[in-house]
Amino acid sequence: MTEGSRKVDDPQLKDLDHSEHTNKLEGDQDQGITAEKKDDLKRNSEKKGTMASGFCGRCGKIGHCSEECLKPILCGRCKQEGHMARACEEVLPWECIAPFVGLASPSQGFHVIQNEGLEETNREMANCALIIITKGLVTARQIENEFKAQSGSQSTWRWFAKRISENIFQMRFPTAKKVEVLSFFTDMQMGTAPDVTFKVEQWNANVGAKVMLETTWFRIFDIPMEKRYVQRACIIASLVGLPLEVNSQNPKRWDL
Repeated sequence: MTEGSRKVDDPQLKDLDHSEHTNKLEGDQDQGITAEKKDDLKRNSEKKGTMASGFCGRCGKIGHCSEECLKPILCGRCKQEGHMARACEEVLPWECIAPFVGLASPSQGFHVIQNEGLEETNREMANCALIIITKGLVTARQIENEFKAQSGSQSTWRWFAKRISENIFQMRFPTAKKVEVLSFFTDMQMGTAPDVTFKVEQWNANVGAKVMLETTWFRIFDIPMEKRYVQRACIIASLVGLPLEVNSQNPKRWDL
């Protein structure tokens, strides 16, 4: 028996060769798995890079990511630069909608326009007044000529009277002090029309209203206990009119 034959026939050598072959196969498999993982990581990285560079959340453009953007931030609400949507104070026309309330009352429903910024409006209208004709008939042009004659030929103020309703006119004065002074006098006689008397009142936002809304309390019954909260009560109350106040104690009462 030769030495080569002993190596082949030796069981220990066979086991060693088999072990080396198995380790080699496992190493090849590990290398294959590692290569596949690398390819997957590379594809995911390329995909993320494409997504990041595909759309910019800052300016809304395509082709770069937010971190690389050099343009000012763009608001997604009003499409203007310089602020984010959550800090946007721009008034959008389609958001200014007058709600309609009182649907449950036949022919009594009405639109509601809230008086936001009422103090600022009152300051702007401080030099506006109501000219109320207490006797006789007069036109807006005659009222304009009356105050133009009283102010003198040197006055450059443009007097303009607007008719609001019968015998009630709106007019803007040079100063709010002038309106305040004239409002103390009643039944003043017009110099250009002696048979006509009038009085001056400070501006009232409710002038010309057809009716006056009344304020009252309504009691709502049979609301399920799990649905008793202020918002739900206001929604139900809007079927009758404009909700102003909700009694926070009533939703806890079992007898309602």
